[in-house]
Order: sequence, then structure tokens, then C-alpha cells
Amino acid sequence: MARRMSPFTFVLLCGALFSSFACSISFERMGERARGGPKCREHEMKFEALQVESIFESDGGRIRQWRSSMMTRMGLMDARIVTVNEKSLLLPQYANAHRVLIVLSRRACMGLMLPLGTEANIRNINKGEVIAVPRGMPLWIQNVGNEEMTFLRFAIRTRRFTWQGPKPSTEWEAFFMASPGICLQRPWMWMIEL
Repeated sequence: MARRMSPFTFVLLCGALFSSFACSISFERMGERARGGPKCREHEMKFEALQVESIFESDGGRIRQWRSSMMTRMGLMDARIVTVNEKSLLLPQYANAHRVLIVLSRRACMGLMLPLGTEANIRNINKGEVIAVPRGMPLWIQNVGNEEMTFLRFAIRTRRFTWQGPKPSTEWEAFFMASPGICLQRPWMWMIEL
């Protein structure tokens, strides 16, 4: 019978894989430069620790992110750690990139809004779960517990199709959907306390 991997171990393994991939790219680029290959500084990739930056904080929770040009070149648009306080709701968010959520602590109720008027997919999520959210599907999360809930969210670069054929997207859009009253009164209010 297989044992379930703890979220800490999973995040540690993902970090080790990410680090080894970044280091191998960095060493490969250094080797090209030593052999007289491409010398353009914008293509150099160096392995450097990134500082997390706080991009949002309210009574309902906080969002912090890591972002760098190296992550974008590797196909990762950004990485965020989202904390939803007890009895709070993360408002529905739309994104045009695939997202992966890794639940780090506690449990919550998550909903995906499906297109074309079909019923929403609502389910409970628990610590240790990894959830893939396809691009274009709005997602909301409600913390139903009495303690704050934390998850990692990665946005993954996808190909966009144009009349000239498929092209890798270099930008992604994400926005929170709420009633006009909330948007006009409090445009910064991404999480609300229930």
C-alpha cells in the first residue's frame, strides 16, 4: 500500500527539481560564453535566490509572489503563495494561463465555474492535494476552517493560437471577478471576510 507524500516533501522535491534545472541551464549558458558563443546578456541565466514580494494584504488574507525573467524563459509565468484567513473567500479569478495549485495547509471549499452555463464544480480540498486548473476557468476558494489556509499557485505558459499559427505567450492576464459595486468601492478587495 502506497503512503501519501507530505506537502512539505513534495514542495521540497519540486524545489530541488527546479533548482537543478535552473543550475544546468546556467552552466550551459556559461559554457557557451566560454566557447565564444552567444554573448548577449539578456540570454544569460544565473541561479539566484528570489525574494518574495507582497502584492496584496487585507483582512481576508494575503498574496505574495516570486517572479523573474528566468522563470518566464522556463515556461513558468509566476509563482504565488496565497493565504486565505479563516471564514474568508478568495473572489473568483479568471486567468488565460493554466494554473497548478498545491494545498500546503488546512482545508477549504473550491469551485470552478464551467463555461456555457453548465453547473459549477464545487469540491472540498485538503492539505497535500495538487489541483490543475485549465486556462479560462474562473476559480474561487472559501476557507471553511477556523485557521488560515495556504496554497502555492503556479501559472504555466501556454501556446496561443493566432492566424499566423501557434506562438508561445509571453504575457498572461488574470483578474478577479466581482459585482460592479465591490469593484467601484474597493478595487483592491480581492479577498473578503465572511
